[in-house]
Amino acid sequence: MEQLKGTLEWRDGGLRFSGVRGRNARTTVAADGVCRFLPDGGWHVSFQRLALDRFRAEHEAVLDALPAGLRRAVTSIHPRGMISVDGTLDVYTTSATATGRPGPAAASWDVAVDVEQARLDVGTALEHVHGGVRLRGHSDGRDWHCDGDLRIDSALWRGVQVTGVEGPLAIDARGVRFGTTASRPGEGEPRHVRARLGGGELLLDGAAGGGAGEGFTLSASLSDADLERMTDGSVPGLAARKPFKGRVFAGLELAGSRAGAHALSGRGQVRLRDADLYELPVVLAMLKVLRVKAPDLRAFGSSVIDFRIDGPRACLDNIELSGDAISLVGNGEIEADSSLHLTFRSIMGDSQAQLPAMKSVLGGASGNFLLIHVDGTVADPQITSEAFPTLAAALQQWQEQTRRRDAATPPPAALLPASRSEEHTSELQ
Repeated sequence: MEQLKGTLEWRDGGLRFSGVRGRNARTTVAADGVCRFLPDGGWHVSFQRLALDRFRAEHEAVLDALPAGLRRAVTSIHPRGMISVDGTLDVYTTSATATGRPGPAAASWDVAVDVEQARLDVGTALEHVHGGVRLRGHSDGRDWHCDGDLRIDSALWRGVQVTGVEGPLAIDARGVRFGTTASRPGEGEPRHVRARLGGGELLLDGAAGGGAGEGFTLSASLSDADLERMTDGSVPGLAARKPFKGRVFAGLELAGSRAGAHALSGRGQVRLRDADLYELPVVLAMLKVLRVKAPDLRAFGSSVIDFRIDGPRACLDNIELSGDAISLVGNGEIEADSSLHLTFRSIMGDSQAQLPAMKSVLGGASGNFLLIHVDGTVADPQITSEAFPTLAAALQQWQEQTRRRDAATPPPAALLPASRSEEHTSELQ
């Protein structure tokens, strides 16, 4: 500490300190409290206010000065960026050991941790975090536990802004738990972590292990979000295009580890309502193949996508683009680099009537007229079409059967070798 100043007062066997101020590099430290010395040789330091203003999370000297439990609680979410801490802290010796010496130091705390332009990792990375978390915890010198309340004003998750993040948090040696997984017996009804995403409500629950290679789980649901706000600048290659209109409803169950995307697994569903998807490059390219003209561009008003996460790959098991005049049903995969491998069948007429049948038999009569294959990337899809795929398969099978039948039938006499024909003529003469 440098530039240290303050007031010390000894009274009734205790040392009171007030107005203590000092600096460590660019970090300002302020403290008020009292230190008491106990008859058994123990001691109790009570910081009635402890404030550390704007230090970098990577500043090990500041973190090392915190009690072990509080230090682990802060470092377990792997913060990066500017941090401020303000609250109360008690550090004290525990009961004497068998040797008569005081036991290991214990601690309890109630602090607000504020971050600015920070990065947090709770199994999934949050960037440009502004806001904070209140932490209340206890350590007996061996084990420790910390409860908290998230109060994050704004953060970016994979380029999408999340605001108003609030909800319960629990941290201990096992890791971090948030939402309903952070509830403790007797605390009433479990609470989700709630946030705003694209104008809709996002509910989150999950946990992340404390070790570097340990796993995490995440359960999320999104309701009534604005598709335009969610995709504005967040999808590579699409930022310069016209906005996509619609309302988004989604659910996701995800598991993985900090080892990387290859460890991800999960499943979920996305539903779009009142959506104008015709400006999406993939949809626009397919509409051109289907020769849909301008008056019908708003054909796909709603959509459903059922998907699985398999490492860096998203397996789209069921895709339904539904409209009054035309609909598409398909499946396929999207890679982490946005490359596509999709196949669609077209349905003409009343989609609501035909979709159930299409899903059960992979295509009714109208679905067998045109098959659309989508490759390339999300921003630059490559479309190929296959007309009458059922008829083409039947013709191919018929041609194969014809070739096998012709190979098994002996040739007629007119096709016998000329030498045998001449021998037969000479014998008649």
